[in-house]
Amino acid sequence: MLTLTKLITSSHIVCRSDIASKKRVLEQFSTMLENAEHKPDSDLIFNGLLQREKIGSTAIGQGVAIPHARIESLQKPTVGVITLAKPIEYDAPDHKPVDIFFALLVPSDAPEKHLELLRQIAKFLSEPDTITKIRHSKTKKALYNTLLMGTVMHEEND
Repeated sequence: MLTLTKLITSSHIVCRSDIASKKRVLEQFSTMLENAEHKPDSDLIFNGLLQREKIGSTAIGQGVAIPHARIESLQKPTVGVITLAKPIEYDAPDHKPVDIFFALLVPSDAPEKHLELLRQIAKFLSEPDTITKIRHSKTKKALYNTLLMGTVMHEEND
């Protein structure tokens, strides 16, 4: 089974960014995830994420959003994480600004995998303790370690 632990890499993490808009968050994910091996170009990623946001906000509350898309030329799922120094407006259901973003990209022919990974991310981020630890991570290395430890412990309890 594919798990979050296997998808989180330090090269796909940005900690305490100064990004100030939804569009810029999606652009940052597009650029960051384009640079991974066998990934489509940033325009394709950006358009996929943007189209999904047009359907409805991917914010889930508590200052968290999970932008996601199925991408035609993608070979395998990938995850990116961005935290912000200052939360931004993101049309969240609880009307709170967002400062924690988990982006998920999956191949377009893998809808079941897409839903399973979204479920894993949402469940992982539903723990208030997890969100607090992520917010208190001040460096990329600390954030990476927090994510890795949290996903490992979460997967062991699943």
